[in-house]
Amino acid sequence: MAPTKLLFIHVVISSDTILLVGLLNVDGFYDPILSFIDLAVNEGFITEAARHIIISAPTAKELVMKLEDYVPEYDIGLVWEEQKAQQLGP
Repeated sequence: MAPTKLLFIHVVISSDTILLVGLLNVDGFYDPILSFIDLAVNEGFITEAARHIIISAPTAKELVMKLEDYVPEYDIGLVWEEQKAQQLGP
């Protein structure tokens, strides 16, 4: 197995504490784990926002472009019901 197939890029933008994971997915090497993560999203174990931080591309050039164009999603999925909000008080 060529060393490039195991390469991944981990990027942290510390000013906003945005964590990105970039996968250089040469010849579909990471397809099985990406499929597993997508299944976990569909089953409700992982949120769409959490899935959004994992970026993959088949070439380094495309991966860098995707990482540079990344727009964070901040929906953490909390739904406050009025009754629960009242229980917590001011």
